[in-house]
Amino acid sequence: MNSNIWLERNALKGRPTASSLGNENDIILVWTLCKGVLYGHLERSGVLYGNHIYIVITKVIIAIKNGGIMKLTISQFTIGPHIGANKDKILSVLHSAQRNEWIIFPEGALSGYFPEKDSYFEELDRAELTNAMTEIADEVKRRGCYCLYGSVTYGDEGWLNSVVIENHLGERQFYHKIELSALDRRHFKPGRDIPVYTLDGVTFGVQMCRELIFPEAWRSLQKQGAQVVFHINNALNEHDQIWRSISIARAVENANFVCSVNNGAFGQKLSSHVVSPSGKVILETEPSQEQTISVDVELSEVIDNIANRRDY
Repeated sequence: MNSNIWLERNALKGRPTASSLGNENDIILVWTLCKGVLYGHLERSGVLYGNHIYIVITKVIIAIKNGGIMKLTISQFTIGPHIGANKDKILSVLHSAQRNEWIIFPEGALSGYFPEKDSYFEELDRAELTNAMTEIADEVKRRGCYCLYGSVTYGDEGWLNSVVIENHLGERQFYHKIELSALDRRHFKPGRDIPVYTLDGVTFGVQMCRELIFPEAWRSLQKQGAQVVFHINNALNEHDQIWRSISIARAVENANFVCSVNNGAFGQKLSSHVVSPSGKVILETEPSQEQTISVDVELSEVIDNIANRRDY
């Protein structure tokens, strides 16, 4: 007997609510008793049948590498200079989050992002920022979801332009922007690492704003197994709209999903969007509007071995 996990799925699309074994919408994981390793959250105890445990999962928590459905929600809103107002917008979206949903916000979503101002950091209240992060983390835990949002943070070397990664277990992580713009360099220290993160079996990377135009980092994430790359953005120049085409290129060349979320302020030309590994834009906002929209992403579309891909 081997130690594989088999995934039997009669109707993987959608959100199963099966309550009994054998329903055609059931998703059944078979875990062998010898060395099986089960990825995901078990919402119901198993029933022993011979040498296997059959476990019916009644919620969409399919955290199997390269398989399952991931609900992505992108929240494009106008980012202001006041932490409290930005926090309230983030919390208003999180209040309606479903369990295991991924909620993604733009660069500077909490702190604001105004590097053109000489007094940028002088106007920031670090205590207020810390308290706001705590409120967001608490709501994420209450909702049982995942959340990525942009904010300035303070580290040993000074101020950093960061993405805060929150999950329902309360384990906060960060990504710090490396490829700083000329305006960024007036205020921020660069990050150093291009890691991948794994939460409940989903492996993802993070890039910020102009890091979209540095393909080496994206390929590094692909080689580390990233199924999704979250592009946390704040690009309001008219010429930035060409980045939509670059997002498509990044998705195709690395055969993973790209989820790009932009500031929805007046003058925005570049939409927020989600691109599949084949280059199809499967979700997209209208520019210069506050919108929160969602899509179910099938992680089985990710191609680990690009050399053997068959879609191109």
